[in-house]
Amino acid sequence: MRAIFTVPDDLTPTYIGELVFEQSDGRYTVGAGDDFEREALQFEANYPSVTQKLSRGLVSPEPRPGTWLKMSGICAPDWKIGCTKNYWGVTPLLPSDGKKFASVDGLSPQFRWTPSADSTVTYDIVLYEAASFNDDGITRQFTEGRLVDYSQGLAEPQWTPNVALEPNRKYYWSVRARRKETVSTWSSYSYFNFFLIGFSSGYGQWFKFATPAASKSR
Repeated sequence: MRAIFTVPDDLTPTYIGELVFEQSDGRYTVGAGDDFEREALQFEANYPSVTQKLSRGLVSPEPRPGTWLKMSGICAPDWKIGCTKNYWGVTPLLPSDGKKFASVDGLSPQFRWTPSADSTVTYDIVLYEAASFNDDGITRQFTEGRLVDYSQGLAEPQWTPNVALEPNRKYYWSVRARRKETVSTWSSYSYFNFFLIGFSSGYGQWFKFATPAASKSR
Protein backbone atom coordinates (compact mmCIF):
# COMPACT_ATOMS: atom_id res chain seq x y z
CA MET A 1 0.00 0.00 0.00
CA ARG A 2 1.10 3.54 -0.66
CA ALA A 3 1.26 6.28 1.95
CA ILE A 4 -0.35 8.85 -0.36
CA PHE A 5 -4.00 9.72 0.30
CA THR A 6 -6.54 12.54 0.22
CA VAL A 7 -8.74 13.80 3.06
CA PRO A 8 -11.76 16.13 2.73
CA ASP A 9 -11.59 19.79 3.73
CA ASP A 10 -15.04 19.84 5.35
CA LEU A 11 -16.39 17.99 8.40
CA THR A 12 -18.18 15.28 6.45
CA PRO A 13 -17.80 11.88 8.19
CA THR A 14 -15.74 9.82 5.79
CA TYR A 15 -15.13 6.09 5.63
CA ILE A 16 -11.48 5.47 4.79
CA GLY A 17 -11.46 1.68 4.68
CA GLU A 18 -10.02 -1.05 6.86
CA LEU A 19 -6.52 -2.39 7.40
CA VAL A 20 -6.32 -6.17 7.51
CA PHE A 21 -3.33 -7.88 9.15
CA GLU A 22 -2.78 -11.61 8.62
CA GLN A 23 -0.07 -13.80 10.13
CA SER A 24 0.70 -17.42 9.30
CA ASP A 25 3.80 -19.54 9.96
CA GLY A 26 5.83 -16.50 11.01
CA ARG A 27 4.93 -14.53 7.89
CA TYR A 28 2.61 -11.55 7.80
CA THR A 29 0.78 -9.56 5.16
CA VAL A 30 -1.09 -6.26 5.27
CA GLY A 31 -4.02 -5.42 3.02
CA ALA A 32 -6.75 -2.83 2.60
CA GLY A 33 -10.41 -3.76 2.94
CA ASP A 34 -13.56 -1.95 1.85
CA ASP A 35 -16.97 -2.66 3.38
CA PHE A 36 -18.62 0.72 2.90
CA GLU A 37 -22.22 -0.53 2.80
CA ARG A 38 -22.02 -2.27 6.19
CA GLU A 39 -20.18 0.62 7.80
CA ALA A 40 -22.66 3.19 6.43
CA LEU A 41 -25.58 1.31 8.00
CA GLN A 42 -23.73 0.98 11.31
CA PHE A 43 -22.83 4.67 11.30
CA GLU A 44 -26.42 5.71 10.70
CA ALA A 45 -27.61 3.47 13.56
CA ASN A 46 -24.97 4.77 15.99
CA TYR A 47 -25.36 8.47 15.09
CA PRO A 48 -29.01 9.05 14.09
CA SER A 49 -28.76 12.76 14.90
CA VAL A 50 -26.13 13.30 12.22
CA THR A 51 -28.01 14.35 9.11
CA GLN A 52 -24.99 14.13 6.84
CA LYS A 53 -24.61 10.56 5.62
CA LEU A 54 -21.27 8.82 5.73
CA SER A 55 -19.38 9.54 2.52
CA ARG A 56 -17.39 7.06 0.50
CA GLY A 57 -13.82 6.80 1.68
CA LEU A 58 -11.16 8.77 -0.11
CA VAL A 59 -8.25 6.60 0.99
CA SER A 60 -7.32 3.83 -1.40
CA PRO A 61 -4.11 2.00 -2.28
CA GLU A 62 -2.16 3.81 -4.98
CA PRO A 63 -1.76 1.44 -7.94
CA ARG A 64 1.71 0.25 -8.84
CA PRO A 65 3.07 1.94 -11.97
CA GLY A 66 3.44 0.18 -15.30
CA THR A 67 1.27 -1.93 -17.55
CA TRP A 68 0.69 -5.68 -17.79
CA LEU A 69 -1.98 -8.22 -18.70
CA LYS A 70 -0.85 -11.25 -16.67
CA MET A 71 1.15 -11.72 -13.47
CA SER A 72 2.83 -14.71 -11.82
CA GLY A 73 5.07 -15.29 -8.82
CA ILE A 74 8.65 -14.21 -9.34
CA CYS A 75 9.96 -17.55 -8.04
CA ALA A 76 7.93 -19.53 -10.60
CA PRO A 77 10.27 -21.81 -12.61
CA ASP A 78 9.60 -20.09 -15.94
CA TRP A 79 11.23 -16.86 -14.75
CA LYS A 80 14.50 -18.73 -14.04
CA ILE A 81 15.42 -16.45 -11.15
CA GLY A 82 17.44 -17.96 -8.32
CA CYS A 83 15.26 -17.21 -5.29
CA THR A 84 16.86 -17.89 -1.92
CA LYS A 85 15.66 -18.23 1.65
CA ASN A 86 16.18 -14.51 2.26
CA TYR A 87 15.62 -13.04 -1.19
CA TRP A 88 12.30 -13.80 -2.86
CA GLY A 89 13.20 -12.71 -6.38
CA VAL A 90 16.35 -10.98 -7.60
CA THR A 91 19.17 -10.31 -5.17
CA PRO A 92 20.24 -6.64 -4.97
CA LEU A 93 23.93 -5.96 -5.64
CA LEU A 94 23.91 -2.15 -5.65
CA PRO A 95 23.38 0.33 -4.08
CA SER A 96 23.47 -2.02 -1.04
CA ASP A 97 22.26 -5.45 0.03
CA GLY A 98 18.86 -3.85 0.53
CA LYS A 99 18.39 -4.93 4.14
CA LYS A 100 19.24 -1.62 5.81
CA PHE A 101 19.01 2.06 5.00
CA ALA A 102 22.73 2.04 4.20
CA SER A 103 24.02 5.32 2.80
CA VAL A 104 25.09 5.47 -0.86
CA ASP A 105 27.89 7.62 -2.26
CA GLY A 106 25.85 10.15 -4.20
CA LEU A 107 22.47 11.28 -5.46
CA SER A 108 22.59 9.34 -8.75
CA PRO A 109 23.43 5.81 -7.58
CA GLN A 110 23.61 2.88 -9.95
CA PHE A 111 21.31 -0.08 -9.32
CA ARG A 112 22.34 -3.64 -10.08
CA TRP A 113 20.79 -7.01 -9.31
CA THR A 114 21.26 -10.69 -10.13
CA PRO A 115 19.83 -11.49 -13.56
CA SER A 116 17.52 -14.25 -14.72
CA ALA A 117 19.13 -17.25 -16.38
CA ASP A 118 16.82 -16.54 -19.33
CA SER A 119 18.28 -13.77 -21.49
CA THR A 120 14.85 -12.98 -22.98
CA VAL A 121 13.56 -11.77 -19.60
CA THR A 122 13.50 -7.99 -19.15
CA TYR A 123 13.04 -6.01 -15.93
CA ASP A 124 10.90 -3.29 -14.42
CA ILE A 125 12.28 -1.25 -11.53
CA VAL A 126 10.44 1.11 -9.21
CA LEU A 127 11.77 3.62 -6.69
CA TYR A 128 9.79 5.15 -3.81
CA GLU A 129 10.70 7.67 -1.16
CA ALA A 130 10.29 6.18 2.32
CA ALA A 131 7.49 7.63 4.45
CA SER A 132 7.79 7.38 8.24
CA PHE A 133 4.98 6.49 10.62
CA ASN A 134 4.60 5.48 14.26
CA ASP A 135 7.35 7.85 15.38
CA ASP A 136 7.28 7.57 19.18
CA GLY A 137 10.51 9.49 19.72
CA ILE A 138 12.51 6.29 20.14
CA THR A 139 11.88 4.21 17.04
CA ARG A 140 10.60 5.08 13.57
CA GLN A 141 8.95 2.78 11.10
CA PHE A 142 8.80 3.32 7.35
CA THR A 143 6.74 2.32 4.35
CA GLU A 144 6.84 3.15 0.64
CA GLY A 145 5.61 6.69 0.09
CA ARG A 146 5.89 9.00 -2.91
CA LEU A 147 6.70 7.43 -6.27
CA VAL A 148 10.08 8.82 -7.40
CA ASP A 149 10.91 6.92 -10.60
CA TYR A 150 9.95 3.88 -12.66
CA SER A 151 11.40 2.18 -15.73
CA GLN A 152 9.95 -0.73 -17.69
CA GLY A 153 11.39 -3.40 -19.97
CA LEU A 154 15.08 -3.00 -19.12
CA ALA A 155 17.22 -5.43 -21.13
CA GLU A 156 20.09 -5.44 -18.62
CA PRO A 157 20.02 -5.99 -14.83
CA GLN A 158 21.15 -2.46 -14.09
CA TRP A 159 19.66 1.02 -13.98
CA THR A 160 20.37 4.64 -13.09
CA PRO A 161 17.48 6.87 -11.96
CA ASN A 162 16.18 9.37 -14.48
CA VAL A 163 16.15 12.08 -11.81
CA ALA A 164 18.62 13.09 -9.13
CA LEU A 165 17.60 11.94 -5.66
CA GLU A 166 17.19 14.19 -2.65
CA PRO A 167 19.98 14.36 -0.04
CA ASN A 168 19.50 12.84 3.39
CA ARG A 169 16.45 10.79 2.35
CA LYS A 170 15.49 7.15 2.70
CA TYR A 171 14.24 5.15 -0.29
CA TYR A 172 12.66 1.81 -1.19
CA TRP A 173 13.08 -0.02 -4.49
CA SER A 174 12.21 -3.31 -6.13
CA VAL A 175 12.55 -5.19 -9.39
CA ARG A 176 10.20 -7.52 -11.24
CA ALA A 177 10.67 -9.70 -14.32
CA ARG A 178 8.82 -9.15 -17.59
CA ARG A 179 8.05 -10.92 -20.86
CA LYS A 180 6.09 -8.47 -23.00
CA GLU A 181 2.76 -8.02 -21.14
CA THR A 182 3.37 -10.76 -18.56
CA VAL A 183 5.14 -9.69 -15.36
CA SER A 184 6.23 -11.28 -12.11
CA THR A 185 5.49 -10.12 -8.61
CA TRP A 186 7.95 -7.63 -7.11
CA SER A 187 11.18 -8.85 -5.53
CA SER A 188 11.50 -8.72 -1.74
CA TYR A 189 13.54 -10.09 1.12
CA SER A 190 12.83 -11.67 4.50
CA TYR A 191 14.84 -11.80 7.69
CA PHE A 192 14.87 -13.29 11.15
CA ASN A 193 17.13 -11.99 13.93
CA PHE A 194 17.33 -13.73 17.29
CA PHE A 195 18.51 -11.96 20.45
CA LEU A 196 18.88 -13.10 24.05
CA ILE A 197 15.79 -11.13 25.02
CA GLY A 198 13.71 -11.70 21.90
CA PHE A 199 13.73 -11.64 18.11
CA SER A 200 12.78 -9.52 15.13
CA SER A 201 11.55 -10.67 11.75
CA GLY A 202 10.08 -9.36 8.54
CA TYR A 203 8.60 -10.87 5.41
CA GLY A 204 8.05 -9.35 1.98
CA GLN A 205 10.28 -6.35 2.67
CA TRP A 206 11.36 -4.12 -0.22
CA PHE A 207 15.01 -3.18 -0.73
CA LYS A 208 16.14 0.06 0.87
CA PHE A 209 18.97 2.59 1.08
CA ALA A 210 19.62 6.19 2.13
CA THR A 211 21.25 9.12 0.39
CA PRO A 212 24.03 11.14 2.04
CA ALA A 213 23.47 14.52 3.65
CA ALA A 214 25.34 16.12 0.74
CA SER A 215 26.37 14.77 -2.63
CA LYS A 216 29.80 13.15 -2.65
CA SER A 217 32.04 12.87 -5.66
CA ARG A 218 32.06 9.41 -7.16
